[in-house]
Amino acid sequence: MSTKNYFFSFLLIYFCFHIFGFILSFVLEPFVYWSADTVFNIKYTFESNGYGSGDSTYAYLEMFWRLCFSLILAFPLAILTKKYKLANTPGLSYSFLLLLRLYLAFFMLIYGIGKILPMQFPPLSLSRLAQPYGESSPMGLAWTFLQYSPAYAAFSGFAEAIGALLLLNRKTVTLGSIILTGVISNIVMMNFCYDIPVKISSFHMLLASLILLYSDRKRLYNFFIANKTTEPKKDIYSFKNKQDEKVLNAVKMSLKGILALGIIAFFGVIYMSNSSSETPKLYGVYETTIPNQSKFSKFIFEKGNWGSIIYADKKEVFFDLELDSLKKTISLKSTDTKKPATEKFTFTQQPNGLILQTENGETIHLNKKSREDFLLINRGFHWVNETPFNR
Repeated sequence: MSTKNYFFSFLLIYFCFHIFGFILSFVLEPFVYWSADTVFNIKYTFESNGYGSGDSTYAYLEMFWRLCFSLILAFPLAILTKKYKLANTPGLSYSFLLLLRLYLAFFMLIYGIGKILPMQFPPLSLSRLAQPYGESSPMGLAWTFLQYSPAYAAFSGFAEAIGALLLLNRKTVTLGSIILTGVISNIVMMNFCYDIPVKISSFHMLLASLILLYSDRKRLYNFFIANKTTEPKKDIYSFKNKQDEKVLNAVKMSLKGILALGIIAFFGVIYMSNSSSETPKLYGVYETTIPNQSKFSKFIFEKGNWGSIIYADKKEVFFDLELDSLKKTISLKSTDTKKPATEKFTFTQQPNGLILQTENGETIHLNKKSREDFLLINRGFHWVNETPFNR
């Protein structure tokens, strides 16, 4: 058993664990919680769902166990591949590289199309526009940067989608890998530098892209560095029997079809979940006319019947909105399940604002600020700038 054979077996098992982790998660769950308490002495409570974070405690511990099991299982796999003379056969390496190509293509198409439509970076919410820069998180700042310009987000999305599509054709895999290595490297740097909790996932995608490049290292070295003529990439399989070639092509088309259906289903679910986002009657940002006279500073009503309250002490609470147009009442229920709270008001709409009355009789006069009143929205694009407009 050679080191090269063992390392290949390790990578094959590890990426199978990573890509199909959702199937094996129930097997690893007992190991995760046992090691958290016994090995790593983690005393705080954590859950497996991560609440949208890919870098949760559970995710890191699960990655640790995938790594451990891969290191262990690589030994018998390397021995078996050597025994049955599979170690240096093109079939095994081709299957592994095909797995990486489909894995990268699937996620890069999802992220790419999500930026083009746009879904990953929708237009800036009123809550984000009303929030001071200094009160935003590093991730919030990065999201604001990308949400501001749909054109720039779409440009990034096209780069991801084009690289992914090139991976689906054997002749353009190297070009697709080059494009995606650059694109994903930028994503990884953003995730690490702006504390975006997709560091584990993006790192594995970058590793997969680098492995694809490494598989074609000799041709890349000759072309980019040695300034030598490079030979065309040879077919891994050369079929004498046309029937066998037809079977392989059918399998590849089936895999591409499954990939396409998975992407369509993913965006179908997102579209259905966002289709009910209607514009509420009170849509806008409302600021108190007399600062420091109330515990409230701003009321923000978003599309989809949600929003936020910014209190005088700068605390922001997000809520779900229930509005009764006949009784002229609104009920704002906090979305924080750990600190449930409800604020109830009666309201009177004014031409340029809103009057709210609390349950204890306090009257709050509010001026309305529309989306177009924010400089970030109304500044627009200028071909000519006599002086830098950097605020």
